[in-house]
Formats: sequence, structure tokens, C-alpha cells
Amino acid sequence: NELTKSKQTVRGKRPKTFQVHTRFVSDLDRKYASLLDMQEIDISPSVVPDSFVQGTKPNIEQLVRKINGIYNLNFWDASAVLIRRLLESLIIEVFIHKGLVQEIRQNNAFLMLEKLIVKIASHNQIILGRNTPATMEAIKRLGDTAAHDRSYITPPEDINGLKLQIRH
Repeated sequence: NELTKSKQTVRGKRPKTFQVHTRFVSDLDRKYASLLDMQEIDISPSVVPDSFVQGTKPNIEQLVRKINGIYNLNFWDASAVLIRRLLESLIIEVFIHKGLVQEIRQNNAFLMLEKLIVKIASHNQIILGRNTPATMEAIKRLGDTAAHDRSYITPPEDINGLKLQIRH
């Protein structure tokens, strides 16, 4: 009964379950992190400013936080992979927002990023900047290489060279 009344909880996906409302996770982390042996780190907006995604969707906000955090910790391969993931998520969000999600699904799953880029770049109801398709390809290439090339170790210069385009 108390959980139902609380502003800090929402109903869970399964019957008779609850979860913490996303707005209160940061407060609870600050209050109880020491009990969980978690370390709160200061994350500067090294790749994508938090303000770009503030107030959007929690998963997008968390992706940007993680991109910046792992970049600051010099885990550039991981940062590159998450930048690619952010691109993929944002493309899907555009199609959902436009009510066109059925155009990017096949067998009830979203298309792979390569096909998502082709779809969004050629769609007549979605207007992109002139350089956006090339930037999306560069981000995909960086993320794919960081994730799948067994001998490649992402240097910071590879991300730094794309920061302006990533932000756009």
C-alpha cells in the first residue's frame, strides 16, 4: 500500500511488483552508494554535453552519461561502441516519433544499423542535414571497428576527430 502511494515508485512489469521511478535513482545513488561499494565519479561532458539530452528519455540520458564517463576513464573502445549505440537508438526514436516504426522492423525486430542509416537518409518525411548521412556512416564505422576488429585499439584521436559531427 505504501509503495502504491509513494512518488518514488512505479508499478513493475510483473503483477504486484514495483520499481524505483527513474527521477529518483540519482538521489538514492548519492544517499546509498557508499553501502553498495559504488564510487560516484565526476563526469565531464567530454564527448556529448548532458544538456543535449537532458529531459529526453532516461535510456538516452544514461547512454550519454556512460559515453562521457568511459571516455574520461580512457576506455575509448567502449566509448566508441556506445556512441554507435546512441546513434542507433536515436534513429529508432526518430522513426517512433514520426509514427513510422513499422518501416524499420523486419520479423518484429529492428533493422541493423547499416539499413537504418539507409532508411533515414532516404526517407522523404525525415529531413537531415547535408552532412548527416556521412557522419552516421563514420560513427558506425568507428563503433564497428572498436567492437569487432580484434587488433584495433581505439585511440582518443579517433573519437576526438568526430566530436563535432557526433554532437551535430
